[in-house]
Amino acid sequence: MAHQFPLLDHHYNSTETLRSFSSAVFSYLDMRYEPKGTQLLEPEKMKVLLSFLAPKELVQASLKISSLVFNAYFLAFHIETVFTAHGPSVTQAGLLAYFRSEIMSHPNEAFASFNKANQVMQLGPPVVRSQFPTMAEPRSKELSSYIDASIAKTIKDMGWSSVAAQEEELNAVKVRIALEQRGRQAALDLISPSVCYSCRRYPCTCGGALGLI
Repeated sequence: MAHQFPLLDHHYNSTETLRSFSSAVFSYLDMRYEPKGTQLLEPEKMKVLLSFLAPKELVQASLKISSLVFNAYFLAFHIETVFTAHGPSVTQAGLLAYFRSEIMSHPNEAFASFNKANQVMQLGPPVVRSQFPTMAEPRSKELSSYIDASIAKTIKDMGWSSVAAQEEELNAVKVRIALEQRGRQAALDLISPSVCYSCRRYPCTCGGALGLI
């Protein structure tokens, strides 16, 4: 398999690989789902994206709380949106920022989600784990935990008991996926060349400032 370039550089900036992927996803959704060709991803298009990204056993549960999830992430990670007659609609720059935030805060889950979405949309070759950071960026992970807590509190305050149960199930699946990915990565580490201490990638993308593990 040809070498796949990372989605983020060692400063956690989006690379051309991620920009190309994000642009392809944006065009796919904008041209196939109503309202078509608006150059925005309205809430209904974002729900389609969520159905592509979520674990298949939790698609319905995820869609029920999609507005809570998206609105919280849009605010916390400064996702660019435009408010239209359809509601908050994501721009191309906003989708790129959303993908970047997902990779930074949950690289294991993002790897699984991106692969699932890519299989549905058939945008290119499968992504590989080495394209994602080895571990979450601490500040993004912390912010994501605040978002999850806020969503859970909102669900509880509104008395959505069935949705709350689905949210707990969703979180349990996220944990399972993360553990599975860690296990796979540990196995790969046994047979793969060393990764860089600084950028946590092989091959090194930062010039090997701190050497290899």
